[in-house]
Amino acid sequence: MNIWHLKYFFEAAKAGNIKAASEKFSISNSAVSQAIKSLENELGLELLIHKKRFFELTDVGQKFLDKIPTLIHQIESFKEDLQNIDSAPQGTVFIGIPRSLLSIEFVDSLLALKKLYPLLKFKIKSGVTAEIKKNLKNEDIHFGIIIDDEEDADRFSSAEISRGQFLLVAKNDKLKLQNSNLIVTDAKKIEVIALLNETKKRNLKSEIEFEINSWSVIKEMVKKSNFIGYVPDYVVKSDLNKKKLVIIADPIKTFRYSIKVIWPLNRQMPKSAQLLINEVRKNHF
Repeated sequence: MNIWHLKYFFEAAKAGNIKAASEKFSISNSAVSQAIKSLENELGLELLIHKKRFFELTDVGQKFLDKIPTLIHQIESFKEDLQNIDSAPQGTVFIGIPRSLLSIEFVDSLLALKKLYPLLKFKIKSGVTAEIKKNLKNEDIHFGIIIDDEEDADRFSSAEISRGQFLLVAKNDKLKLQNSNLIVTDAKKIEVIALLNETKKRNLKSEIEFEINSWSVIKEMVKKSNFIGYVPDYVVKSDLNKKKLVIIADPIKTFRYSIKVIWPLNRQMPKSAQLLINEVRKNHF
């Protein structure tokens, strides 16, 4: 069974038309149609019922569609196992990573892994967690890396890479919560809610001045202003070491986080994911 025929059918069947698959894989509509016809001939089953401008899946076609992600994964895993019997890992690895995690430390881990396994190639798709999960479900990436997210937890397997905590940071230690305003990502996020609850308990009058959906931007704003920013420790690690920022030592219980690798449920962790986890841990990310 041709794996590309499976992929063409999967994309076309999801969208209900041939064009979706032809555009994604940059092939002609007729090539997709022929691939699907070959699948039907090989299986001896009718998968589609053609209409004027679209098609419908037969009952068998729908069942087959549901099984395809698992089939593709098994074929690709088997191929990877064969390639790695007598040789180093190779091929292109597609990874979904939030923009905030694309730090120097993480890039160093990728470069270290590339040095160990020069036949490996990496393609990074950056985006928010929801986009990473969507790409994973659509088989557009091999695995994703996210920060503490329990939503859809039963739909993905996961492994922790590292953990840390959110910090209150400022450009100097003269700034305190009771006389400064905060910059956070989103007042509805669990870590920000936890911070605000703590400030309320201690009768601190600090208020949110800006909500900016980027920890890196928050860091840069804090370096140039009298605001206090609330960000994960890995975002400001370098600036703290260089004393460009300081930790605000107010008696606030900060929120802890973990960074996780996620991949499709009921599958083995991709070998490339395990290799990357090992390198990230070595670099104390």
